Amino acid sequence: MRAVLLWTIVSLLMIYHFFLMLSVGVISGPLRTTFELTALELSFLASSYLYIYILLQTPAGIMLDSYGAKKLLTGGAVVSALGCWMFAHSQDLASGMLGRSLMGGGCSFVFVASVQLANRWFPERYFGMMVGFAETAGMVGAIVSNMLLAMFLEQLGWRDCFSFAAVFSVILALLCWLIISDYPKSVIPRAKQKLTWTRIKLNFQYIATEPQVWLNSIYVCFMYVAVTVFAGLWANPFLRRVYDLSLGEATFASCLVLAGLGIGSPIVGVIFDTTAKRCILMKYSPIVMLSLMVIILYVYIPWYSLICVLMFLLGVSGSSLIQAFAIVSEIAPDGVKSTSVGFSNTIALITGAVGSPVIGWVLNILSDDARPDGLEFYSVANYRIALSVLPAFMIISFFIGKMIAADLLLTEHTPVEEYVEDDEEVAE
Repeated sequence: MRAVLLWTIVSLLMIYHFFLMLSVGVISGPLRTTFELTALELSFLASSYLYIYILLQTPAGIMLDSYGAKKLLTGGAVVSALGCWMFAHSQDLASGMLGRSLMGGGCSFVFVASVQLANRWFPERYFGMMVGFAETAGMVGAIVSNMLLAMFLEQLGWRDCFSFAAVFSVILALLCWLIISDYPKSVIPRAKQKLTWTRIKLNFQYIATEPQVWLNSIYVCFMYVAVTVFAGLWANPFLRRVYDLSLGEATFASCLVLAGLGIGSPIVGVIFDTTAKRCILMKYSPIVMLSLMVIILYVYIPWYSLICVLMFLLGVSGSSLIQAFAIVSEIAPDGVKSTSVGFSNTIALITGAVGSPVIGWVLNILSDDARPDGLEFYSVANYRIALSVLPAFMIISFFIGKMIAADLLLTEHTPVEEYVEDDEEVAE
């Protein structure tokens, strides 16, 4: 029962993280009107959440092994609350970006901590499935929260919505402190390692010399674009422009990418836990994803229901990225697991941090009428040209997936003893 309660709090944190990360796509119109933003400036505002989040992923892994999930998740929720409050009261682009940066910094421990806690609180045979369920919670929660955000946007305004998000984050901080525990009572806690320069050096040495960490991280990097770049920001205005959809309709269709990823992730996790041929999905999912993205971007779809189906399947086809995180955690020695997952998440989100501003920059170049009154004045052709980078990323994922499958058969992984500093461990 304690494990279920703990995982419920972890799931709420994942929901909150994905809501904050992806919410700018819903409020893009009001934000552009409030701050008089160009598409490029809006991209930087959306991506500012990811900049600090990405920078902290690898340090987050090291800190989790040293200080534990309870303290870091509690403190992170408090920092996120401060970021939401600052964003809700921001008066210009700079203060808005600072608020979103604090949100990203506060949530930077959530995913890595979820992998660590799944590894400690649940049997090993369920590890891949639990990581998948964490992703599912984030995606489903992002759908519900972003749909609610779209519903209440006109009644409350985006500022009040984020003020409520700040209050919710404070509640999460309290729940983390009361419920999260680093180990079950039945388990003898592993001695914590001091945060020394020697240990940091050993962790980074492992990452630098392990090909599978790099291959799987790059794979996720290019597969994750459907969430961080497309569904997170550009799908909403693209669908509204091409099909003249309402905000609610475009938001729902965009959220179906998250629904597909959320439903597919635990299924992929079960496949990872129960099948020897783990890399089949990683090899061929990018091809399916590429086909769907090409149809969505370049083929006019006459029925809204078909648009929704294609967006959902796009998310399902991207769920193979969960296997990459599970492989990185599985092959890493005990003292390096969280650091390795954090590093993978760092690389995974680079496309979101870089890709969104690049697309905004291309849109600005292509448009002859860049006014701060919403994104609808960009032509359909403008959007299709700017978003053409996304199919290219999926082609790269296909070749990386083939390399992962081949390398897993050949690589011998470093034994645990080389990365555990027994003389520097201290009792918890």
